[in-house]
Amino acid sequence: MRDLPRILLVLIEVSANVGGIENVGCSLMRLLIDKQVQGILDYRVASLRGPRNDTEVQKLRRFVGARLVYVGGGISTFSLSVLWQMVVWADLVIFIHPGISSLLTLMPRWLKPVAMTWIHGVEVWSRPILRKRLGLANSDYIVANTEFTLRRALEAN
Repeated sequence: MRDLPRILLVLIEVSANVGGIENVGCSLMRLLIDKQVQGILDYRVASLRGPRNDTEVQKLRRFVGARLVYVGGGISTFSLSVLWQMVVWADLVIFIHPGISSLLTLMPRWLKPVAMTWIHGVEVWSRPILRKRLGLANSDYIVANTEFTLRRALEAN
């Protein structure tokens, strides 16, 4: 039996409908859940910051289940956890923001899974800081959430 593709979704904050980027993360989680239920793929969700209260934690656990990997130990613990999952588990990693895709620069290319980074708006409308540029440069695919953002990012970079 063929193994299912394994997708790691890496979020800044796993939260229910706080802002635009978080809404994209929730939409991606819903898509991954649907595809997992259909037997098309397996997935995990890693988040730098977790829910703001216990009610939200319970809601997200019901929504995502055991596939939610919340690492509350700070940026170093989160980074090591994501890097480890990228090396030993993931076939595809989806970064919800260019800032966290900079983790790609910490791995040799032969260890990296296929990487996709989402761009959302103002963070790429001008030339991003070096850390974000390196994350984007090490991504195999970059996804813009609007045509406008894509045009502005291409003009600036």
